[in-house]
Amino acid sequence: MLSIPSQHSATARPSRARLCGIPELTGRVPPAGRGVNELSVRVRPTHCGLDAAIEVISGKWKVVILWALSDRHRRFGELRRLIGVSEKVLFQHLRELEADGIVRREASEDLPMRVEYSLTDRGQALNHALKPLGAWGREYLPDRAVPVPGDS
Repeated sequence: MLSIPSQHSATARPSRARLCGIPELTGRVPPAGRGVNELSVRVRPTHCGLDAAIEVISGKWKVVILWALSDRHRRFGELRRLIGVSEKVLFQHLRELEADGIVRREASEDLPMRVEYSLTDRGQALNHALKPLGAWGREYLPDRAVPVPGDS
């Protein structure tokens, strides 16, 4: 007869939290209004820095949005034309990035109302952290690489 190790046995596989060297997390999502923004992409606890970073940039267009905002402020329509994404998806990703403190939304009181998006200091730091990954991509996938603004 085969015996299946229980979660508490010495042969059980360690959790991701233990592998990252932090205490176990419960996996429960705090109720709305308890310090977690409802629009935030963090709906599950992260276990280490890399996990948190990937959680923030997860989504097909978020890294492209960061790239588009790397050199200057841009309006919503300009971002949509530059990236080539639907209004709904762009709006959703911008709101999530804003909730995570990566993107700043600035609305003017003038008529017609102007809304511009830019990177926060945290967003600039994230873009800086992604540059080596972009360099790796340009080196190993030269046929698919897209030039990064500001790179020489």
